[in-house]
Amino acid sequence: MESGCLQKEIGKVTHIKCLTSPPRFSPQETFGGDFGTVICLHDKPNKMMIDGNFKITTDQLTLTFTEGQRQDFFIRHTPHRVEIIYPPQTDFEHLQPWLFKVVTEALRKQAKAILLPRIEELASSHGFHYTRLSINSARTRWGSCSNKGHINLSLYLMILPLRLSDYVLLHELCHTQEMNHGPRFWTLMDKVTQRQSGTLRNELRHYPSPFR
Repeated sequence: MESGCLQKEIGKVTHIKCLTSPPRFSPQETFGGDFGTVICLHDKPNKMMIDGNFKITTDQLTLTFTEGQRQDFFIRHTPHRVEIIYPPQTDFEHLQPWLFKVVTEALRKQAKAILLPRIEELASSHGFHYTRLSINSARTRWGSCSNKGHINLSLYLMILPLRLSDYVLLHELCHTQEMNHGPRFWTLMDKVTQRQSGTLRNELRHYPSPFR
């Protein structure tokens, strides 16, 4: 199956992309050109091992690796689900930088499909207004908001459960009204999180991430 083809199924469309073997692989080319903070991550080279056992499972997204029968990689995208099919006897150890790019671009595509409508929903529900929204690959911040109302969200929000991802989105939306972390900001956060901002903040700080 050639790269970029679509396979239609009843009630949904599954995006199936063939992945050219490294080193010729370009994540932006393979996945298409439509890919594209105050709450911190660690900005360190990833030390995790991406192999057939690697997976991300939350109530937002499931990403898994499955052994196939073909001699190339390919990927299936459906809403909230990614399946990366790899050839038999894949040497994962020597493909780590390439596989990291594959996973990152898969998260980027899902983030654009999921986070953009979600933040619009939250903004509408709570009366917030922002001027622009961008998805980036920051690993030092979950999100940020400028004094002009431009919100940046990290694609790595997709590894979080929905309650923590929503906390980050609401955190940045609150910054459209209160740019600092003073008492008025936390009063607003308590209001939009049903007085759970402290609990959620603490949970986010200790949430395990394979990308740290």
